[in-house]
Amino acid sequence: MRGRHHADSIAALRTPPDDPPEPIGAVIRRLRIDRGWSQEALAFEVRSQSGASPTAGAIGQIERGVTRPRPETLEGITRALDLAATEVPEYRLAIVRRLFDERAVGLDQAIANLNAFEQAFDYPLDSAGRERSATIRRPRGSGA
Repeated sequence: MRGRHHADSIAALRTPPDDPPEPIGAVIRRLRIDRGWSQEALAFEVRSQSGASPTAGAIGQIERGVTRPRPETLEGITRALDLAATEVPEYRLAIVRRLFDERAVGLDQAIANLNAFEQAFDYPLDSAGRERSATIRRPRGSGA
């Protein structure tokens, strides 16, 4: 399952948006208000439909752009509002951040994800413009 999710995440990167997206907080606020829900009602819906447990205060902070929601919270919010999470750029960015976060997925998996990313985009050069090797390898003697 992780491999399919990873492939979907990489594929989503290849599709740039046509227009700059509306900030997710503004989208959430507009859709919440369209449904006649308070922030507390949205928080309740998210808690009842997902493993996320945002408070009404957290919903307000997300709507105002004060905080960036975790992927689980954003997925729960989009589910409660009948949005496809993959259509929300912030969700896709959160997934990509997690793919490369060695604390979340482990160093070996983060490196494997980076290699897959570079292969998907056929990224042949390093930041100095030199031809890059095909894979990134862990330094000898590094711990697991």
